[in-house]
Amino acid sequence: VSNDDLTVESVSENIPLLQTTVDLMAGILEAERISIMLLDEARQELRLAVGSGLDPHSIPDVAVRVGESISGQVALRGAPILVTDIERDPRFEVSAFAGQYVTRSFISAPLKVGPRVIGVINANDKTSREAFSENDLALLVAFSCQISLMLENALSRSERRLQDAVLTTMQGLASALQNEVEPRAMFNAM
Repeated sequence: VSNDDLTVESVSENIPLLQTTVDLMAGILEAERISIMLLDEARQELRLAVGSGLDPHSIPDVAVRVGESISGQVALRGAPILVTDIERDPRFEVSAFAGQYVTRSFISAPLKVGPRVIGVINANDKTSREAFSENDLALLVAFSCQISLMLENALSRSERRLQDAVLTTMQGLASALQNEVEPRAMFNAM
């Protein structure tokens, strides 16, 4: 599976399932906001694919560079993060986006295919206003494994469709080469 093929478009048929998954996770984790961001390897940025508790009109516009912000750090390091209070956590500076969140606690986990990070899943703003716990993080990591498998399957289907299209094109070219002897007619057939 090629990581370059991972885009919202390449998994578009899975977006409703991803949306249902984040909505269910929001209930289980008691989180007001859950988001799945997919890695665009060519641009080295995460793009928001789906979210629960987010403005649906802003989803296509949200992108984070790998290594920047919390999601970008999770993508870079490939490891989950639990922050109970961003203001007291020496690993991170308070983000310019901090004002949009109600609580100062969040959890984030990478989405992986083998050792490669293909995206990140984030949970913010517990409805109880308490901090997220290690148990919450363990649940998020378990969900991230299942979502990663679903995305890997979507990428495999996308790659098979691309290979089928290339094969069909090559068969047409081979047929044109076999059936035409005159170069101009061969070129027109192709």
